[in-house]
Amino acid sequence: WQRDLSISYNNVGGILQRQGDLAGALEVYRASLAVRETLAVRDPSNSQWQRDLSTSYDNLGGILQGQGDLAGALESYEASLAIIET
Repeated sequence: WQRDLSISYNNVGGILQRQGDLAGALEVYRASLAVRETLAVRDPSNSQWQRDLSTSYDNLGGILQGQGDLAGALESYEASLAIIET
């Protein structure tokens, strides 16, 4: 159920992003990230949860980039990359 919750957060974040509400999207994407971090830590061998976590970092990176926070965006993208490389 927690994974489903994180997917719902992502869906809402995507709509907010398309509507131009980057602050709202960031808040919801961070909620999704928190759920996904918990799941990924709970079972590091679950490749789906690791992929979900990577996607959350990508989503955050996109929002931060859109807000002009390039350092934050880079940090998020690098976190995603580290997961993918593993």
